[in-house]
Amino acid sequence: FSRIMFIIVLLLCLNYRVKAQIQNDKDVNINSLIQKADSGDVKSMYILSNCYFDGYKVEKDTSKAFSLCNKAAEGGYAQAQYNLAISYSQGFYLKQDSIQAFYWMKKAAEGGIANAQYYTGNSYLNGVAVKQDKDSAIYWYKKAVTQGDPSAQYSLGLCYFNGFGVKKD
Repeated sequence: FSRIMFIIVLLLCLNYRVKAQIQNDKDVNINSLIQKADSGDVKSMYILSNCYFDGYKVEKDTSKAFSLCNKAAEGGYAQAQYNLAISYSQGFYLKQDSIQAFYWMKKAAEGGIANAQYYTGNSYLNGVAVKQDKDSAIYWYKKAVTQGDPSAQYSLGLCYFNGFGVKKD
C-alpha cells in the first residue's frame, strides 16, 4: 500500500512541477506548445501530455495525454519514459505490464533519471521482468548514487553489507 501511495504522490508532484513551470513561464502558451509538439519537439509533447492529463488550458483527455507521452518517450525524452514506466508498472490508465515497465524504466535510467536508475537496479537485483544480474544492479545503484538518490544509497549500502554483487564490506 505505501509503495502505491508513494508512486501516486510522485506522479502528482511531477505533474504539479510541469504545471507550475508552464504557469511561471509567461512566454509559453498552449497554442505554441501544440505547434511545437506537432512539429516533433519531444519536450513540448511531454509538457502537453501533462496539460491534457490535468485538463490545464485544454480539455482533459487521458487518451491524448498518454499518446503524447508515448510519442515523447519513443522520441527519447527521459522524463516521459519514466512516467510511462511507472504507468505500466502500476497499471495507471494502462494495462499493468512488468516487461514494458522495465523496458521504459531502463530507457529513462539510460537518459539520466536517478530514480529510474534506482528502480532499474532493483529490477536487476530482484530479477523482476529481467534475469537477475547483481553486477548490473550494482552498476545502476552506483549511477543513481552519484546523483544523490537516497534510496539507491541505502540499497547500495545493503549490497555492501550483505555482499550482494560486491565484496562484503
